[in-house]
Amino acid sequence: MKLKKTITLSMAALFALGLMSFDILYSTGEADYTGSPIDGADCTSCHADFALNTGGGSVTIASSPSLASGYTAGADYTISVTVTKSGQSAFGFGFEALKSGNTDGGILSAINAGSKSLVVAGPTNMVHDGSGIGSGTFTFTFNWKAPATSTGTVTFYAAGNATDDDGTASGDYVYTSSLVVNEAAAAAGITITAADYTNLPASNFQNIDTLPVVAITPGAAGANVTWDFTALNANLNVANELITPSTGLLGSSFPTANMCLNQGNTDYLYFDQQLSGIDLLGYAGDLLQNGAPFEAVVLSNPETVITFPSTYTTSFNDVSAYDASYAYNGTYSGIQVDSVREKETITITSLIDGYGTVITPTYATGYPCIRQNVTKVSVDSTWAKIVNPLSGLHYWISTSGTTSTYRSFTYITNVIGGPIVDIQMKADAAGNANTDISEVKWNPATPVGIAKYSNSDIRVYPNPASEYLIINKTSKENLNVVMYDVMGREVLNSAINGQSTKISVASLANGTYILKMFNKGAIVQTNNIIINN
Repeated sequence: MKLKKTITLSMAALFALGLMSFDILYSTGEADYTGSPIDGADCTSCHADFALNTGGGSVTIASSPSLASGYTAGADYTISVTVTKSGQSAFGFGFEALKSGNTDGGILSAINAGSKSLVVAGPTNMVHDGSGIGSGTFTFTFNWKAPATSTGTVTFYAAGNATDDDGTASGDYVYTSSLVVNEAAAAAGITITAADYTNLPASNFQNIDTLPVVAITPGAAGANVTWDFTALNANLNVANELITPSTGLLGSSFPTANMCLNQGNTDYLYFDQQLSGIDLLGYAGDLLQNGAPFEAVVLSNPETVITFPSTYTTSFNDVSAYDASYAYNGTYSGIQVDSVREKETITITSLIDGYGTVITPTYATGYPCIRQNVTKVSVDSTWAKIVNPLSGLHYWISTSGTTSTYRSFTYITNVIGGPIVDIQMKADAAGNANTDISEVKWNPATPVGIAKYSNSDIRVYPNPASEYLIINKTSKENLNVVMYDVMGREVLNSAINGQSTKISVASLANGTYILKMFNKGAIVQTNNIIINN
């Protein structure tokens, strides 16, 4: 009797253990039962009481964000698989994402305790991890990271099991579904138009990194690229100002110019800006490095800087040239030189070879931009008109002649107008294009709605200033004054409520600053201020 009781208990324990094993086996889903072409099976292999997709239930697949317009390569999506059948109370599922060739189309990963990924011999499966308990329906969620660019169509396959939670494989309904997801068409990035250059700031500072570290490279071409230039330094900085061309140095030499950029109060670049693009007409300054009188170079063939509109894959070819002579009145190799002559022809190839985001030391969020890749082949020659000391005759001798290839990469944004980073690559000793960077120019400004504006009714003085600035204005409208250092960092912020305001600058270090005045978010005036405390 005792033996019989022991045997009975043992049999009961084994039976309970068997039920427990059965529950454990099926409370966690199995891989390769999604109904996909590579699986060739679904949950009816075990749960076979009812035919597939009968009984009025369903399994559905949804995504957040929506995949209706296709997936973005590398993006993350929350996938929801919902199993529904009235009267059922426990639910399970299996899921696969397959690309062409029936291999993994992306990466599946769990985001809660209700699901987990399994790999047996084929593609990764996402399955339930413990039954989903609900009244007639349950939704499982997990993450899908879309595959790389140019993967093409991905198909989702899902099988759902709606059970009566009786611990057996009977009385359960199985449903399958699939969803075809296309790859979204690649965006073309931003488009730069003439308006983006019309709204250039009236004045700003440009930093120059003359010794860029190894981490600074032009980066890759292509779509959705992030170019990270946070390691840039400011070895030099140059003040830039847009002025009326006729007021610029030797401005009369450029009668068709409608834009003049004064760099560092020494160099003047003259442009013709049209809706179709910007051409460099020439430049003026102390070109011979011998002081006044200064010189101007007028291009006989203007140089195309950029064409509009410019977007990803926009390209152009151009040839610019000049032939300029200047009075010199100095010596060359001990010989009196009356004047010099320089000729140069530049063949230009430009391609917008990428778009994405450019990050700078002063704006970690990054600017949307396109990248202009320019190659210039320069053929130049220089002559000196010398004076024969014996005969007194004047004649030209060639002093140099070179052919050199240069490259530049310019990152152009539509947020603050125009280039934000410009990388110059120097030619090697043989005149060939080199991968060494000679310098990087970058704009330290942050996107604060910069707009070109002139308002003669606002007066800022003294300049240079010590201890305080006075701002007088005829308008009674309130203004906000923000001052930035040469790195683009905000160092002062003050409201102007009256027509005359005194602002303390005693705490600022000596140096040059940019002062901007805002009205309702728009810049109404920009001034360069020198602090000399």
